[in-house]
Amino acid sequence: MRKIEELPFMPMTQVGVSNCASCKHLRRSVCKAFPKGIPKKLLYGPYWHIVPVEGQTGNVVWEPRK
Repeated sequence: MRKIEELPFMPMTQVGVSNCASCKHLRRSVCKAFPKGIPKKLLYGPYWHIVPVEGQTGNVVWEPRK
């Protein structure tokens, strides 16, 4: 597992918008990888959750909504 800071930077479509909003694993403000709350570094930071990181549940990573 990697640390959040080791993730690649995410492509930004809008400044200040997290990719979490476009992930199929986010439902009603709850993420399968972080059911107790998405770390602020992921939610508000420039990191793209495309590989598992320390502290998450399972191996769920960002996937686009269809």
